[in-house]
Amino acid sequence: MSLYKRIIGFRALLLLGACGFKPVYATSTSTNSVRNNFDLSAPTDRGTYEFHHNLKGQISDNPQAQCALSYTIFQSATNAATDADGKSHRGVLKGSLAYRITRKINGQTVKTENVKGFTSYSALASSVASDAAGRDSTKRLMKILSDNLVDELMMVAAKGDM
Repeated sequence: MSLYKRIIGFRALLLLGACGFKPVYATSTSTNSVRNNFDLSAPTDRGTYEFHHNLKGQISDNPQAQCALSYTIFQSATNAATDADGKSHRGVLKGSLAYRITRKINGQTVKTENVKGFTSYSALASSVASDAAGRDSTKRLMKILSDNLVDELMMVAAKGDM
């Protein structure tokens, strides 16, 4: 019975693959223009540095690019898992990224959008460990936001808006 289910599942995957879908990250697609088509704004603090570093791993910073990518990052930290004494055992870090793509030739705005993400960390240990966990969660949040932004840029490029 298990072999039968595997064969059916394999055939379903073959049929799905043959229905005309194109991979977004393929090297022959229009999304290749995203990788070298942006002049990124410079980081201003630790969080934006982490974001910029993660973004440059996926998109190269090209000062001669056709489009400029500017962004603003908003972060908020809240406490979670509070005990009866009022001590928090977890911290939740929420982030929002407002970005704007503008054409450098004429200053026309191509797209303005927001992406969101969140992560959490343990605040149960010593203050040093809690601070380290908070910094690590900031790194993770910036990675989440940069990945979400790249996904959005790939979709914009696939639609042909850039």
